[in-house]
Amino acid sequence: MKKNVVWMIVAVVVGILLAASTVLLAIGIGNLAMTQKRLNVLLNNWRSFYQLDPFPSEENIKRESENNARLEKWFGDMVRMLRRQQRDRDPNKSPTNFKTLLDQRAKAMADKAGGRVALPPNFGFGFDRYVATRVLPEPEDVPILTQQLFIMEELFNVLVDAGVAEMTGMAREQFESGSQSGQTSVRRSGRGAGAEALPAEEGGEAAAPKLKPGEIPPGALYGKLHFILEFRAFEKPLLDVLNRLASHGMVMAVTDVKIEAEGTDLQKMVQAGKPKESEPSEQKKPRLNMVLGEKRNDEKSSAVKAGEGAAETNPSPEESGPPPRDQRIVCGQGKVLPMKVTVGVDVFVFRGD
Repeated sequence: MKKNVVWMIVAVVVGILLAASTVLLAIGIGNLAMTQKRLNVLLNNWRSFYQLDPFPSEENIKRESENNARLEKWFGDMVRMLRRQQRDRDPNKSPTNFKTLLDQRAKAMADKAGGRVALPPNFGFGFDRYVATRVLPEPEDVPILTQQLFIMEELFNVLVDAGVAEMTGMAREQFESGSQSGQTSVRRSGRGAGAEALPAEEGGEAAAPKLKPGEIPPGALYGKLHFILEFRAFEKPLLDVLNRLASHGMVMAVTDVKIEAEGTDLQKMVQAGKPKESEPSEQKKPRLNMVLGEKRNDEKSSAVKAGEGAAETNPSPEESGPPPRDQRIVCGQGKVLPMKVTVGVDVFVFRGD
């Protein structure tokens, strides 16, 4: 009896194990089928990918070639348009030719200013080192100097045509060998040989590789030359200067504008025929005030003695109301002085190839 029970337990355990094995086998077969299916999909994608033609069609090659030619044409047209009024270097001029050209252009600029724009004495237009001297530049510096001269003349014409009141200085980058200010510093023009150096631009120019003015770095599209203009002008001519620089044929950008008001537009009026306060000597003014004071005191004492009880015959401005017209503070366009303006300009030059 006991043997039968044992065999029955063994049979039940074996049946359970067989059932569990069957379930696990069915699950494994299902997973295998799904994996096989995904593998077949990936293999088909792989075969279709390697069966594709990796090279572009003839139509696409033709279309892209046309697009590339069109882009190159547009780029060439843009560069030619930007270079339309560009002042290029002249490698054929000698130092003596440049000196003659500089004297001619300086005289032409002075004649253009005429009586419309005031110029400082011995104004050098940024070339004090060579104007009215016997100093000749080095031959390798002549092309850049010639380029700077023509650009400086264009900038000067802008100021004159805009109607500025006075030119006080013009500056350029001095790069010549033996220049005290170095490659990136700029000096005021028209101030004499001892003029102080204008501050160089902060940031990029001092830290960038040293390039001569207008030199185009390798692989770049353009280079630039920096100029500084100092002048006195009213508001309308100043706005005209900025508009003319923005619309000029040469590609240029105003880098900074510094405006300093000189004087005040509020002044006291001086009555016609009456001497100014500063004209009488210091010795006469106290005496005049004393005499007037004595006269007022005499009148006041006489009025009191007469019993009129009246106030002083010549009351002070505080008692009689507003001050006289010749003491009032007035303002107007005629009282305004021209502003002192400093403008920094970058002139861009583009490569020709």
